[in-house]
Amino acid sequence: MKNIKSCKVSVYAKEIISLVKLIRASSSQQELANLLKLPINTINKWENGQQKIKWNNFIALCELQNINLAEFLGLTLIHNSGTFEPLKLVKHLIGDKSLMVISTECDISYNTVYNWDAKGVSPNLEHVLALIDVYSLNKGSFLLEALRSELDSESKDESILSIELLIYNSPKVLLLLALLETPQYTPLEKVHFKELAKLLSVPLYQLDEMIEAIVKSGRLVKFENRYSLKIIYTNLSTDLIKYGHLVKYWFKDSLRIFLDRVSGKGKTAEASFISFGIYNFDDESLVKVKELSMEFSLQLRKLSTDSNNAKNPRLITLVSHDPLSDHNN
Repeated sequence: MKNIKSCKVSVYAKEIISLVKLIRASSSQQELANLLKLPINTINKWENGQQKIKWNNFIALCELQNINLAEFLGLTLIHNSGTFEPLKLVKHLIGDKSLMVISTECDISYNTVYNWDAKGVSPNLEHVLALIDVYSLNKGSFLLEALRSELDSESKDESILSIELLIYNSPKVLLLLALLETPQYTPLEKVHFKELAKLLSVPLYQLDEMIEAIVKSGRLVKFENRYSLKIIYTNLSTDLIKYGHLVKYWFKDSLRIFLDRVSGKGKTAEASFISFGIYNFDDESLVKVKELSMEFSLQLRKLSTDSNNAKNPRLITLVSHDPLSDHNN
């Protein structure tokens, strides 16, 4: 079944052309071509939509405006050896997924995906944005908007924070989003901040930054002093089905490991907190997280018993990955 969240890469064409022109600014196409050591015809085709800009060329284009995308994206483009590696973001996003799955879910031809993997061919910028759409907690448009903001203002620190937290699926953000799915924090209010900061072992100002980053991305909506998730995976069956692969990704990686350990499987709950960089915990915190984990799991199981969802393959797979399922048998 085709992924409902698949991204038609062409949706970004006009935004990319606009951003390329903004980056070129007052420089002529010839000046830009000389700096990039490319034919002027290539620059002209980028700007009139006749040719797609490659990810590596876009990185070089940004560098001309002193925007270091390796730094902007949390240094994920830098290899351990210090070598610049444009494909590292792509590798991070696709993980161990099969080429056929990537092709189907992202609406990109199999041969194109094969060439990234086997031949190291640089993807088009539109393809990178499609991968962000499908395999991260954000949308590709957020990266374009952040870059535009970087060019228009001095909001660099905020942009970097938001991108690092949301495109790279930070474990603490995953846990925060899971906590926000529970009745205790629906809706989220300021009075909850101190408790959440304690659970996540972060100072209040950092929790504020995390929440503002999620608001900025459009995942959390603020109404006066209250916040509501725009997409609530576990409470709305339609959204869970639509975005089920994201929740499955949580269970497959960070959140699954966290919940496994907190629920008493594998390492102790204390070891789980420490492994996630959460050091300031006490018995009350452990009990609280166990309760929230149970609630998260129970809501998931309840959805799976809904006759409307019974045969949905994504939901079945998701439930099969639920680390707390033993508690619900």
